[in-house]
Amino acid sequence: MMPGSPQAIFADLAASLGVTELVPLAQGGQKFVLRALREGQPVAVKAMLVPPGPAYAAALDRARRETGILAAVASPRVVRLLGELRELRYDGVLPYGVAWVEELLDGTDLDELLGTPWPPAEAARLLLHLAEALAALHEKGIVHRDLNPVNVRKRADGAYCVMDPGLAHRDDEPDPADAHCIGTVGYLSPEHAPGAKVVPQSDVYCLGILIYRALTGDLPPKSDPGLPVDSSDMTLPADTPVPLATIVRRCLRPDPTQRYPDGPALLTELTSPTSPFASTFISAFTNTPATAPLDPPTALFDAPDHLAYMAEAGDEVVQVRGAFGTRRLDVESIAKDQEPFAIRLTPCDTEIAPGVTFSARTIDLGRGRFTNSYELAVDTRCAKLNVHSATAGFYLPDLIDGIEARPHGHARDTAETTLAAITGSFSFISDDADYEPAEFCLDFCARDGMTVSLPTIAKPAFIVGRNGHAQLRELDARGTLRIADRCYGWIGSKAPARAADAGRLTVYGAANCRVEYTEAERVALLRGVNRAQNRTPAAADNVIDLVIALTEDTKRHVVTSLHRAGGADLFEGAFILRSTTDVIGDVRPGDEVEILTIDDLKAADTASGFSIGPSAAAAARGDALAGYDESLGLSPFLPGTRYARTLIALTDELLRLRVFDGAPLATGFQGVSCSEIARILEADGQDAETVHHLDGGQSAKLAFRRGPETQVLGSMHYLLWPKQDDGAFLWRGRHGRLLRSALTISSLG
Repeated sequence: MMPGSPQAIFADLAASLGVTELVPLAQGGQKFVLRALREGQPVAVKAMLVPPGPAYAAALDRARRETGILAAVASPRVVRLLGELRELRYDGVLPYGVAWVEELLDGTDLDELLGTPWPPAEAARLLLHLAEALAALHEKGIVHRDLNPVNVRKRADGAYCVMDPGLAHRDDEPDPADAHCIGTVGYLSPEHAPGAKVVPQSDVYCLGILIYRALTGDLPPKSDPGLPVDSSDMTLPADTPVPLATIVRRCLRPDPTQRYPDGPALLTELTSPTSPFASTFISAFTNTPATAPLDPPTALFDAPDHLAYMAEAGDEVVQVRGAFGTRRLDVESIAKDQEPFAIRLTPCDTEIAPGVTFSARTIDLGRGRFTNSYELAVDTRCAKLNVHSATAGFYLPDLIDGIEARPHGHARDTAETTLAAITGSFSFISDDADYEPAEFCLDFCARDGMTVSLPTIAKPAFIVGRNGHAQLRELDARGTLRIADRCYGWIGSKAPARAADAGRLTVYGAANCRVEYTEAERVALLRGVNRAQNRTPAAADNVIDLVIALTEDTKRHVVTSLHRAGGADLFEGAFILRSTTDVIGDVRPGDEVEILTIDDLKAADTASGFSIGPSAAAAARGDALAGYDESLGLSPFLPGTRYARTLIALTDELLRLRVFDGAPLATGFQGVSCSEIARILEADGQDAETVHHLDGGQSAKLAFRRGPETQVLGSMHYLLWPKQDDGAFLWRGRHGRLLRSALTISSLG
């Protein structure tokens, strides 16, 4: 017997494993994979649900085997086990499944990347990383027995990792009951034939199949048990270096005694300084992305071959020009390959206006990686600052060009005064245009002299006062407001409550949502929110949720609806206030709401502002990240994850705004990790505690006016992906993503 609902199973998983926020990711046979949080960090939960009986005993044995193997192996090329195996029991008695926690791997399954020939250097990188994985397994006496593309993942940093050793086996143990059904068709060694014994050389053979397919796009002929490949007749692409071809052919020899005996032997061949392979592919085994010879650096301005991008052929082709020449890219190809956007720059410094300077340079990150840094330095005594936000959205260059669309359809001419702009802070992003929040800015936001949304948790904020003074400070999620003629205290729903908070109204909003990912055949993943679950928590009958929305003229807040016992849609208004009938029982729809204070900040003194990200130092340490949760989807602050990023720092009268550029599908130019940012800032003499993240990912963009032209930099690879399988990819390198907030710099005149 099993629990009667998925919710009950999730509750058992949460209690048994100490996890929360369970989200299903995949299912294969009896095994389910879910994403979860444990102590605030994303993890993978694997569960096998099997009714009691002989099948349960077999499943338990297989799960013990898999987790035991993961526990025995410590290698960055093999997924890590993060906890002990737990049995799931109905009513605490009858077993119905097993579960455990693993490292959550980002990136893409190898199966999705194969099918067309790879550059030989990237195939060499795959070979090296899988050899490292096999070496780690074989040194422990473990044979994987099912090395195939579904069990290998390419991570966001370009590294390959082996996962799901469900069929792996220790050499010194008898074959399990399922030994007759091991392996995957197309990725089988001759020893996978019935009656034969699968040995370490068999894993080496299967690795050879993977590298052959990476190089050619096809499986080798006769890659089934009993029909070994004749490696002497095997055809590889003409550009395959001889050392690599030699190794692949040896891996695929029919006789296991003529192959490399195991992973350690193969790894030694690859990494020995005297190996011909090492001299040909030194970049692969030093964890350096495989790259072509470096292009000459390109100037941004004032050179005949300065950097330029343009669409042509009816927007189906993107032309990229620079010191390297001209590249013409099919738009749809950019969804798979963004290497042409990895362009090193000639250092540049220029004055945009008095007190406003722009600089750009390429920063080497080591191991063949780099990022391009674009920075605006602003003397705040010489320029006017503003946090610009709009629920209808806008494109960054339009703030400079003066054609920004306003929420109600009229336009505001910004061209005469706006000198520069940079993408704003974290906002809600989804692929479902039919279900979006009334207010996209997450947590605190003020615009046009009015605070429009409240924070759910303490976060840093950038604030511009009505007097023009700017400050960057921590903003607590507490304050005061007025409903009709009565004043109340309020506290954010994610803020840890204190005794003194009793009686305060609780604030909910779009920052309480959970962005989920669903698979799509053509675009891999689509982001969205489950409408039915996107509600305030259920509560007792005496609890009331007040939905607070802006009036049509956006100059006042009013109560638009009341919900008893919870269940208010988190996207319905600018924010939601919760309390009990004895506190707000006399409030009615239409009552005006006025925000008085946020922390010790007077709302009436605030011109504009928004919540921003953690300090660069905190992000590098992995602390102070509680508020940057699943309302953002996947966290941009995962250790080692590289993104394009925007940063902000305010010291005395100097404001520094910076973009670290990158493209996720450009090897060696994927952006920067949190720890790399901290190191760059230290090298530049900046205190990482005082520099904060503004945003991360493909929103990172900067624009400014230079003479008669608007210059746009950052995320120039950006595509608008089709929402249906038959839609077209659209290049939006100049416009970028539709934004909800930005920080603008204008002349004082």
